[in-house]
Amino acid sequence: MENPKVSLIWKDLLPHEYSEIFPRPTKDQLDTLRKDIEKNGCLDPIVTFQGKILDGVARHEICKDLD
Repeated sequence: MENPKVSLIWKDLLPHEYSEIFPRPTKDQLDTLRKDIEKNGCLDPIVTFQGKILDGVARHEICKDLD
């Protein structure tokens, strides 16, 4: 059976409850990540599950803020 395609508006994505299994970055890590995304763009994917963010919540928040 083929997987159905889902169209998502990236700015509207919310964290999935399972995303809590991933540790939140520290303030220093967030600052470093923000600088890296500003310089290079978001290079790592934001992983979704059931239409919500599973991994990449911090990257998503930074990208929304920078857009």
